[in-house]
Amino acid sequence: MTRASLALAFHPTGPCDAAARLARLELQFPISADQRRHVPLFVSDAAGTPMSHAVVDAIFAAACLFALGAPVARTLPLHSGRVWLACALLAAGHSTATIQAMCRWLSPAAVRIYAHINPEVAMSTLDSAMTAAITSRL
Repeated sequence: MTRASLALAFHPTGPCDAAARLARLELQFPISADQRRHVPLFVSDAAGTPMSHAVVDAIFAAACLFALGAPVARTLPLHSGRVWLACALLAAGHSTATIQAMCRWLSPAAVRIYAHINPEVAMSTLDSAMTAAITSRL
């Protein structure tokens, strides 16, 4: 299965600018456009072995442990970034289809599972129900 590429905004002064960091990586280790189709962007060794999910997961776990300490690091799997993005996109008012596309999920069911509303929105929604005028019969 082939997935479409995802464009990244370029904000070189931003603290989390993936586009700027990828541009620096490409300049440091140049690959021709023809080769890019066959050469992985992230490799595990000098031989160019593509990074496996296990390697990326181990790097993420080590970074979380270093930055956040063991109690917090144990609660953050690699997938938590996608869950955070889904919740943030929902809070920003984006549609299920947009959240599905941005998180690169294959079905809207994943959005229903992972995109949770913020507690403040849930409380406000319940408060609005308590003050709603109800004229329908039970």
